[in-house]
Amino acid sequence: MNRALAILVAVTWPLITAGSCATTREAPPIQVPIAVSCIPDELGPLPAGLETRESLARAPSDEELMKRLYADWKVRVARMLETEPVLAACR
Repeated sequence: MNRALAILVAVTWPLITAGSCATTREAPPIQVPIAVSCIPDELGPLPAGLETRESLARAPSDEELMKRLYADWKVRVARMLETEPVLAACR
């Protein structure tokens, strides 16, 4: 009797549990976030003509070196003032 009951349970249990897994509801739609750049296209790349180490090393005098550094600094600060609000909006 126990063996017959065990066989009956072994055969019918998968059928019972498989039927309980069936659902009549539709699965909710899956929403996947899409990466979007928050940096506007009009921002553009870094300005051309920034000083390099090599160009600074070729400065003929200390005065010319300071002039180049100051001009480069003004360009970089202007760029920073342009990019900081954009980066703050991205955060």
